[in-house]
Amino acid sequence: NPDERSITRLAASAEQSSTKRALAISPDGAAVAVSYYFQGALSLFEADTGRASSRFEGIHTAAVSAITFSAEGSRVVTAALDG
Repeated sequence: NPDERSITRLAASAEQSSTKRALAISPDGAAVAVSYYFQGALSLFEADTGRASSRFEGIHTAAVSAITFSAEGSRVVTAALDG
């Protein structure tokens, strides 16, 4: 939470059995995007609560290696070795 300068743990929500590969924080600090090794998937979490808000499966055939939010925070862009 940027206003309180506190951090919410995502471990309880962010698939503890999967190793995280990339992470991005939205420009307003409200959302966190996380990708996992060996998965072409992306999860979005509410930054203030740590709760999962969305999961996108099969967006790549290889693991997502980079994530960024657009400047206004309305879109997430990902990259992977699948082209």
